[in-house]
Amino acid sequence: MADAATRPKSRAVYVALALTLGLMGLHNFYARRWWQGAAQLIVCIFGSLVGALLTTLWAMVEAAAVTHDGDGVLLYVRPLAPRKRRIYVLLALFLGMTGAHSFYAYYWERGILQASLTLFGLGCEPLLTLLMVDPQSTAFFLLPKLPWVVLLWAWAEAALVRSDARGQDFLSPPYVDITL
Repeated sequence: MADAATRPKSRAVYVALALTLGLMGLHNFYARRWWQGAAQLIVCIFGSLVGALLTTLWAMVEAAAVTHDGDGVLLYVRPLAPRKRRIYVLLALFLGMTGAHSFYAYYWERGILQASLTLFGLGCEPLLTLLMVDPQSTAFFLLPKLPWVVLLWAWAEAALVRSDARGQDFLSPPYVDITL
C-alpha cells in the first residue's frame, strides 16, 4: 500500500479546501503545491483585508482550474454516480441561490458562478453605501436583486435540465403506464 506522501490526492477534497480555507492556501499544502500555499498564506497574513480578498479569489480560480498536484500527479476523481432528478429539482427549488443543484449535477463552474453572484448580491448594498453610491442609482436598485435572479435561473434549470454535466440522463422514478 502506498504511503500518504505518494498516494494521489482527491480533487473533491482539494476543491472543498479551496472554497472553505483557500484564503490561507491550505488546499495547496494538501496537494503538495508548497510554494503556492506559502505565497497565499503570507499574502493572507500580511495583506490584511485586501490580501484576504485576493487570496480568496485566487483560491476560487484554482478550485476550478487546478487538476494536478505539486508532483504533476492527476488529482483523483472517483467515478461519479448517476443523479436523481427529484433531488436535483428539490435542490434547485430550495437552495437554488447557492448553486447546490448545479454542484449536484456536476456543473461545477455554473455552481461557482451562481454562488458567487448570490454572495455578491447579498453583500453589495453595504459596499455601495460605503462607496457613497447614490441610493437612487440603477446599481443600488438592481445589484441587491441578484440572488433572486439566480433563484429564477435555478428554477428554470429545474424545469429544463434533463441530464448532468456528463450527458447522463437523471434517474427518474419509475412511472406506471395506466393507459389501456
